[in-house]
Amino acid sequence: MKDQNWQDYVAPQDCSWSWKNISQINATFKNAYTDNLWLNSSQPYTVAGGYKWLMPPSPKVQWRYVCWNSLNLPRTSFIYWASRLQRLLTRDRIIRMGFGQDDTCFLCAAAPETHGHLFYNCDLSTKCIRVLHQRLRIIFPPQAFDHWYASGRGRSKLQSKFVCACFVSLTYETWHPRNIARLHAQIIRPEFLVTKLVNSIKQRWSKRNHHILKQRDQVWIDSVGN
Repeated sequence: MKDQNWQDYVAPQDCSWSWKNISQINATFKNAYTDNLWLNSSQPYTVAGGYKWLMPPSPKVQWRYVCWNSLNLPRTSFIYWASRLQRLLTRDRIIRMGFGQDDTCFLCAAAPETHGHLFYNCDLSTKCIRVLHQRLRIIFPPQAFDHWYASGRGRSKLQSKFVCACFVSLTYETWHPRNIARLHAQIIRPEFLVTKLVNSIKQRWSKRNHHILKQRDQVWIDSVGN
């Protein structure tokens, strides 16, 4: 494309598939320009503006506040995000993709391994949720957690964010031993999983928050996990 205008450039037929697709983006974005003006305005083009124009509008989900809570670790947020969209490679999904025949849950061997079963109804996940309730001294509904989190009733902002981080981490800590069970046929005890994730979030909180807490929050966070 030397000495050519990028806006008028057309990829040759013998070029690679990837380069053809890159050059097609140019043709797509041409429709947003009118006499070299982006979206017929005086504002210059920005990457954020181009992304919003290119992507169709999508509804905002309530669980976005749970998924991207500031106390979450990036890896736990990602696994939680994938689980809510049902994009993790559970055994039922693998079969729908045309691979494998057995959909039995690796952790309990008592039901088909679906997203709903693995994170809410499996023997390991239900025991972990029960232990987490005991450690936090706060009861929440696992399958309606985003509504519980949004209501904010009967607890401080700190408690809500901390419980939220624990719940999202529990999704990760359920998916991780599921893979261990698949590869090594080992099942990790629920008490160990919950203690590990609670202590990890307490350490993360102590590193990020050095301001003085309200007395009831300090008492609560000191008692968590004991």
